[in-house]
Amino acid sequence: MIIDQIRKHNANVLPDEIFYEIDEDGYTVLEVAVELNQTAVVDLVLDLQHPAAPKRKDGAFISLIPVIYKAQEKGYKNIVDLLTQRYNHRSKLSKDFKDQVSLISAIKSGKTDTVVSLLSDAGRGGQRLVTFVDKLGWTALHHAVYHESVPIIKHIAEAQKGIKPKSGYKDKVPTPFHVAVQRGLTSIVILLMQLWPSTSSTYTAVDKKGQNILHLAALQSKKDMIEGILKNCPAEHKKEFVNKQNNNGYTTLHLLIQLGCFVPELLKYQGLDTSVKNNEDWTPWDMLYVQEQIVVDQILLADPAYQDGRGSRNQGLLRLIYQAMENKYNDKIVELLSATFQTGIDDPNLKGVLDLIIAIQKHDAGPISQLLRGEDNKHFLNFVDSEGWTLLHHAAYHQFDSILSEMIEAQEKVGYQFVCKEGVATPFHVAARCGHTSTVIRLLRLWPASSQYTAVDVNGQNIMQERPAAPSPFTAVDENGQNILHLAALTNKKEMVNGILRCCPPKQKNLLLFKRDVEGNTPLHLLVAQGCFIEDLIKYIAAGDSHTTNNDGWTPRDMLYYRHDIVGDQVQIKMELDGMISTDQSRKLWSSSRKKSTSSSLAVLPASKREKKDILFNEVQKVLMEKKNAKMEEDLQRYREGTNSQIVVSALITTITFTVGFTIPGGLHQSGESNQGLAVLSKKAAFKIFMIADAFALLLSICSLFVYFLENMSDNFEHVTRLHATTLGLNIASIMLTMFVFMTGTYVVFSDSLFLSITIFSIGSLFLIFVILQLLRIAYERRARKNDNYKKEA
Repeated sequence: MIIDQIRKHNANVLPDEIFYEIDEDGYTVLEVAVELNQTAVVDLVLDLQHPAAPKRKDGAFISLIPVIYKAQEKGYKNIVDLLTQRYNHRSKLSKDFKDQVSLISAIKSGKTDTVVSLLSDAGRGGQRLVTFVDKLGWTALHHAVYHESVPIIKHIAEAQKGIKPKSGYKDKVPTPFHVAVQRGLTSIVILLMQLWPSTSSTYTAVDKKGQNILHLAALQSKKDMIEGILKNCPAEHKKEFVNKQNNNGYTTLHLLIQLGCFVPELLKYQGLDTSVKNNEDWTPWDMLYVQEQIVVDQILLADPAYQDGRGSRNQGLLRLIYQAMENKYNDKIVELLSATFQTGIDDPNLKGVLDLIIAIQKHDAGPISQLLRGEDNKHFLNFVDSEGWTLLHHAAYHQFDSILSEMIEAQEKVGYQFVCKEGVATPFHVAARCGHTSTVIRLLRLWPASSQYTAVDVNGQNIMQERPAAPSPFTAVDENGQNILHLAALTNKKEMVNGILRCCPPKQKNLLLFKRDVEGNTPLHLLVAQGCFIEDLIKYIAAGDSHTTNNDGWTPRDMLYYRHDIVGDQVQIKMELDGMISTDQSRKLWSSSRKKSTSSSLAVLPASKREKKDILFNEVQKVLMEKKNAKMEEDLQRYREGTNSQIVVSALITTITFTVGFTIPGGLHQSGESNQGLAVLSKKAAFKIFMIADAFALLLSICSLFVYFLENMSDNFEHVTRLHATTLGLNIASIMLTMFVFMTGTYVVFSDSLFLSITIFSIGSLFLIFVILQLLRIAYERRARKNDNYKKEA
């Protein structure tokens, strides 16, 4: 390149821009030659470059000093001698820059008095020395930092005050901070941070590679230096400083993870942005998995605040501990992770809280029960981390339902105040977000008697200056303004929604249903948008008016059209809503609400889009109705086939009971007797019971037979199922009565033989007991199936 430039310019001395132009790594020609230990090239550059030109009067030769430093660090003696010779030769010839030469010489020699004397020059000499910058961007302070002269650094920093630019450095030029960091001088870096004006932007300055001092410290894995820089960095520059990307897009966190260096102070900073991607489109956390083996420090870097969307610092670290244990990582890794978590707990009485949280995660009730029964349990029961999570939050998160009752009871005994800060997720929210239906419902049933949600200020004081009460789980909201019904709707958990509604007191139901989140959506909006069909809520959705519109002006019913495609059970919701407005009263209600809501919803949703969605609804509804009708026909046929055998049973019972009524036990009085033709045993109480039971059995069997005829005449499946259930109940009752008729009849006949009559009566009773047990078993199995479905939904 140099030879080409010589030919182009046909001169012995080339323009400055040739020598001070930087390559892709940010180095000049001379610096590259020194870096590669090319003495001949250095000699050639010096022959052509301005420092060797005796007629130059701009002090360019001073820029050789930083290059000499670099050669000294590399141990290139020949180059050092060559550069020093040229510098000394030029400095002797320069009269205009003898003060700069003297100052640098004094700094190198550590002569503080000489430096003070030169800087305190009464004329403009002192100011000129402080503000002088060589061709490589070095100032007197750079040299003082390089030689680690603390007194001289303090004097130069003091002399810079009030001088403009008091802290300005050329773009892409290393600052004194860079020099100190590159040399690993932690104490000097911290000293500069303390001396430097807080209003200066030098804290965020970058070198030729786009690196600020945090990048350089990270490249050296200097944990103490990074912590010192962060501690002394002014708040107004800190966020930009910490999240600055170098030329490769790497932030300080990228570099630390790449090098496996753990710096807690950096991870504690709330302004740290871990979503920044480098030029390879990797976030810092993506880099954790570049290698198959994750080193200990890399795992430690994954502090909780930067994991999932919840943004919970402690929860993220706990997840890493769980992951390390489940994957059977080295015990040292788990130990270090646990130690890191424990360092965030200031109270010495709470150092064992991690063991309890892990026990909750493992569903190990033993250690927890032991703690709850212990004398020092108050510290743990009142434990709240920086994210507002208690042990109860962890139990809800891990769906440890069996321990909830014991934990809440213990918290009440120690006087724990169930008060949550406004906007902080409660255990109910945690369980609902995770989709743990059983946990949500169990918490609702176990929660202590509560009043309206008690908001507290940042200091934890009740806003109303009253004694804090347990927050109502139905009115408490999270950071998005959402209650538990919002979250249940978002996860489309029908069983959870139904469970919440069953547990909700009637007085709080409207507060629960019509609570708006930050986007103005009520749970009804989200239920419709997610296609979560809850039959009991259809009337509330149908009654939606301008008072239930969200921030976009949509009513709950309008949310059917929020998306272009059909979601969940939206077709069923629409069918139910359309069915409701078929009555005059509902039509009137819909008409009035439609006038209110249409103007707002149609303003954001053109009629054409609504019509397109209606076409989809009609198509799907038609298909569903065809399937439903086909299924009904199939079931109807199945019911009718089963009816034939049941008709035979009903007819037999009718015949038996009818015949028994005329086959009188004990017979009739014979002719010639005063009571001719009357029943002999008619005056006995058992006989009367016999006849009454027989009459009831005949009545039920005849009714059953008649209902079967009606069932065969009907084509309505729902009507048929109701009739079939009726005949089934009538048949069971008539069969039981038939057995009872037999028992009472035999008892009357053998009343003189008490043993025999009681024996027959007891044997007959076994059948009644058998029927009752079978009915109870069927009821139990149905309930068990319902619970199984409930758990699957959970």
